[in-house]
Amino acid sequence: MESGGAPCILRGPAMRVLLVSHLFPPKHSAGTEVYTAELGTRLAARGHEVIVFTTDKDIGRADLSLHERIHAGLRVVELTNNLFHDDFVETWRQPEIERLFARTLDELRPEVVHFQHLLHLSVGCLRIAAERGVPVFFTLHDFWLVCARLGQLVHADGSLCHTVDFARCGTCLPSFKWKQTGLEQRAGRAIARVRSATGIDLGPLARGARRLVVGRRGGGGDDEGEEAGNAGGIPQGEPAVYEAAARERAATLLEASLEHVDRFISPSRFLRDRFIAEGIPEDR
Repeated sequence: MESGGAPCILRGPAMRVLLVSHLFPPKHSAGTEVYTAELGTRLAARGHEVIVFTTDKDIGRADLSLHERIHAGLRVVELTNNLFHDDFVETWRQPEIERLFARTLDELRPEVVHFQHLLHLSVGCLRIAAERGVPVFFTLHDFWLVCARLGQLVHADGSLCHTVDFARCGTCLPSFKWKQTGLEQRAGRAIARVRSATGIDLGPLARGARRLVVGRRGGGGDDEGEEAGNAGGIPQGEPAVYEAAARERAATLLEASLEHVDRFISPSRFLRDRFIAEGIPEDR
């Protein structure tokens, strides 16, 4: 497992490189997004052809639709993921996302695929990239492979998770808003239809109204990880359901990563050591 930025393979002749990130600037500017944008810019400056595959939550667009844009000279293929999930497993495994990713790979034909994050994407994207016979890299920016709550290893009560304890996950995840409610899904689809038919985007108005309502109720959070407002307490049996789901999720993500990723990159020795402890070989 390497520490640093670009894989050594990208220091040679010019190649077509696909960077895969859960989110991307300018709308999103947290650590992974900024890192990915900077990496793309520097690779392009070395003569590589860089394309970014990413996602965005935009209720003004049809769910699971693809769009293209340019950011800082980089070609960006953006998948709209509005979190219209029916089951928790869809937060990390979605066949339709995998189909769209496969189609994109076949159209772009990258020579290297470098994953930065899989949040809002699907575990099968790793396999799909490997099946194309190109080198697959994965930079481990956080603990998302083993922590379903945004990979932060922070419990819903605000305390740190020093180890991955799936029983503890069972008491954390019930308060994590990992999908849109039925009303939000219906409203989102209606807003997308209006934009498609008229060009008028009612999304900003809807988001503003929602923030106003949440503010009056004393709530907070954002679309990536707000509290579900489980004021009635955790229903009996639900912690056990989430415990089992968290266990299955971590096992599947780690297994797929080990099977399909050629080389892992860690920005820090701390992350490197933690993932070696989770089973990633030191020489990978």
